[in-house]
Amino acid sequence: MDRETMSIYLEGANELLAEMEEAILRLGDNPDEMSEINRLFRVMHSLKGSSAMVELNDVSEFAHKLEGECDYFRQGKARVNSEFLKLVLKSHDQIKILIFSHFGGVKADHKVSEYLINEIKKFRGGSVASSFSFEKEELRLVRLLATIQDSIKHLKEFSMDEVIKLSKDLTCFLLLSRRMQKESLTEFMAPFERFLRDCKKLAIVPPAEFTGCLREVLAEASRLLNESDVQINEADFSPESLLRSLQIPMELKDRLNRIKVSIDFPDARLPDEKEYLVRLDQIAENMKIFNPQTIVDALSLLGSVNQKSDLNFQKENGA
Repeated sequence: MDRETMSIYLEGANELLAEMEEAILRLGDNPDEMSEINRLFRVMHSLKGSSAMVELNDVSEFAHKLEGECDYFRQGKARVNSEFLKLVLKSHDQIKILIFSHFGGVKADHKVSEYLINEIKKFRGGSVASSFSFEKEELRLVRLLATIQDSIKHLKEFSMDEVIKLSKDLTCFLLLSRRMQKESLTEFMAPFERFLRDCKKLAIVPPAEFTGCLREVLAEASRLLNESDVQINEADFSPESLLRSLQIPMELKDRLNRIKVSIDFPDARLPDEKEYLVRLDQIAENMKIFNPQTIVDALSLLGSVNQKSDLNFQKENGA
């Protein structure tokens, strides 16, 4: 390979190694953070592919085996803990040694690579997540939502005791939703959970209007939960249907803002003009659901859309 190509590879590999290290550190604080487990998987996948392209086959093979092991944790078949993270951190160092051994660095010991993979396999085999399965957590999420809905079904006004209990239930629901990677559901529910949590801290009882709003919020949450596992085809998804799916969450969040203003809530903010920044990233072909133009067409029905290139986005955000 020519020097320029290898220079580009090295730059990318260093960025991936830094990202891997950051993911390990964050998992040390929160071992169940699925976004960081997914991040480890993506780093291994990228290292495998880029290393194979420049014919660093030992790096590619090691990254490929690590990717396979990470997939068990990504699927919830094993649990992350400090022992696993120690092994992944050692694997991070081994990848660095393998890479730089091709650029005049210390000669790599490939037996270390084999040892680390075998140790991770042994750890993974002994830590089958019997206490955590996506099926069980999915059922738990559904039941918790039903419990919350029942608790406010006939409620007319909140008491402080009800605020405290409901805040706890919604926080549990949001944590489970995030853990299960229900991204749309998590993003939608977060403002309402935060509002009740702040009410509890500030000893504020929400007005009666909030009970009706919350019932609609939970109904929308149920819809999002039921649709999260449904396969959606782009051909069946029109701008009008996308608009309808966006409108309800936006209207409910606007109602929450009006409720905050009516009780002079500390963080109540109603901007004169609402502006949303939406970034549409390139999606892998095997995960592609929507054509970006379909989304832009739907958003244009809500208001003016100012499209910017990725280069402009990076400049404006200091990237």
